[in-house]
Amino acid sequence: MRTIKVLGILGMLDQGEMDWKIIGLNANARQARFVHTIADVDRVFPNRVAQLVHWFKVYKKPDGKPENQFAFDGAMQSTEFALSVIEQTHQAYMNKDKLKRAGFWVG
Repeated sequence: MRTIKVLGILGMLDQGEMDWKIIGLNANARQARFVHTIADVDRVFPNRVAQLVHWFKVYKKPDGKPENQFAFDGAMQSTEFALSVIEQTHQAYMNKDKLKRAGFWVG
């Protein structure tokens, strides 16, 4: 199993729904000891955050779809925020049967 270091999260809006994009780095990568936050990404890998946001913005355009929109004006959110979203999503998954019985749609 590969372990990743969670660095941050991007909130992409996909057809009116939040589509979280977790940004991480292989924990065994040579640079991992220097990268702990999204700010570190730009220091160690200059311009990489802007490249990631741009890619997520336009990657559906070749299929004739419009550019994606983002929450937080396209700003990456912190590691702590990302871990919180991961935990909330995990809890929702663990409780999916209860949510379905309550009438919520769960994919």
